Amino acid sequence: MCPEVEAFGRFAAGRLWHDLADDERRRFTRGFCALASDAVARVHAAFPDLTLVMRESLAAPQGMAMVHSLLNRPQMEPWPVDWLVTGTPDQPRLADLRILGVSLGIFLRSVATLQGAPSGAGGRSAAAILEPWRQALERALPQHPGSPPR
Repeated sequence: MCPEVEAFGRFAAGRLWHDLADDERRRFTRGFCALASDAVARVHAAFPDLTLVMRESLAAPQGMAMVHSLLNRPQMEPWPVDWLVTGTPDQPRLADLRILGVSLGIFLRSVATLQGAPSGAGGRSAAAILEPWRQALERALPQHPGSPPR
């Protein structure tokens, strides 16, 4: 999952990504991958009956593709989920994800920016960007007892 979400993590971090030193960028990439994996696992554990149905794929600007899908929720209306994908057909990369028309990347960027993601003595840190996202995930989908540690 990690290579597929790296570009999305950079997009979500926005200008804060550009403030990171090379070693902090590597820490951010590893941390974002772990966070994305944890988020997917928590959603699956909390809502095991969700299904995702791909509807169509269309060309999008800048050589990207927009994949339209529906997130089927038992006994509820499905939610539209749109995946903005870059890369090649054999190595797709997630550029953004829109749920009910709301960009997850822009939402995450707003959370990090509003939290300030302070700079440390050596510059901005990956942890300062990732921690508000971890906190938001914990509030939305708390880790259940018996879940593997993150």
